[in-house]
Amino acid sequence: MKKVLSFLAAVVLSGCAGFENASVSTDEPLAHQDSATMNAIAPKVLTVRDGYLYNATTDISKWEASHGNMTVGRENGAMIVDFKGVGSDWEQLMRKFSALDFAEAPIIMVKARVDESSADSLKMRIDLIDEDGLATNYSPQERYIRSRATSKWYKFVYAGNWVQNWPSRADVNAKKIVGVRINFNGGGPNYSGKIIIEEMFATDGKKKNANPLNYVLFDFSEGTAGWWSANSIAVSPEETDGKEVMKLKLDDCGPKWEGFGYRFDQKIDLSKTPIMVVKLKADQPGKLRIDLRDAKDYATNKTPLLIDFPASQTFTNVVFDYSGKFLQTWPNNQVVDSTTISSMACFVNPPENPSYTGTVMIDDITLMSVEEYNKIK
Repeated sequence: MKKVLSFLAAVVLSGCAGFENASVSTDEPLAHQDSATMNAIAPKVLTVRDGYLYNATTDISKWEASHGNMTVGRENGAMIVDFKGVGSDWEQLMRKFSALDFAEAPIIMVKARVDESSADSLKMRIDLIDEDGLATNYSPQERYIRSRATSKWYKFVYAGNWVQNWPSRADVNAKKIVGVRINFNGGGPNYSGKIIIEEMFATDGKKKNANPLNYVLFDFSEGTAGWWSANSIAVSPEETDGKEVMKLKLDDCGPKWEGFGYRFDQKIDLSKTPIMVVKLKADQPGKLRIDLRDAKDYATNKTPLLIDFPASQTFTNVVFDYSGKFLQTWPNNQVVDSTTISSMACFVNPPENPSYTGTVMIDDITLMSVEEYNKIK
């Protein structure tokens, strides 16, 4: 993956067999800056320990557990957090640090799993705290960590979410973040078990592609965080046929333009890769339409792409070719900027088609040039 930022302040560890004990320690700055420099500007988070919040070399004594029913240790390089009835009291794990600038790295990636001997489904919430004590709780970044034999990556996105809602509405200063706070099953129900955290880091989300003319845009290895859906469409991560996929459960969809989609963390350039290949399988045949929107919110609706997909027990490719179709006619005529695509909206059996009820699994979504597509067609 990438690298991860080493952060957070003191932790009290009660002895767990086989764990490396941690002791209470005073907070230490991650970057040694003189006070004048720190007052003027905070260093960018990616320049401090490459953005790592936790990895095998992190001093876990910098992590602070708020209650005695949460203990922290290390085993085989991973941080192990052991819970005894955690949740209803909003127990937290936290680390404090000198101010860091997260504005250009608004994503936290966590590689984790719930211990196989523990109950499945532990809710993990991560808030970022600024120098005024304001927290990113307007749109809480929460993910459900599953009981698994191997760890999985989970994505927490703060781009557009630098806002506090409680106890008062206020903007969180992304350029002066001084702490990371983690709640587990915040508000209940109480949970007992263990979570294993292998890595945690801040990132800008930009992907480095070996072949920029043919690359996977989504493979759902990070779950379905960031995807939205209408009330009649449920989006969830799923594992099937040994693959990490996005599962869509649709109920009477189509007549009201019920949809699902994604707003990108950074604008993407499709000028050289106008072919989108969606690898999916479904228990009922249908039609899929995908509209792309640019930074000005212009949409590719002049020549909408509505592509048939079959009912199948195996994954099949559904191809969307936007070549020459970056044009809008509603609500007015516009040219869609293919170099600044900001979001995608997907519709199954939109109006004029029978409503759709069924399950669709999407394995991955790939972008490629016309030339690359012709090679594999």
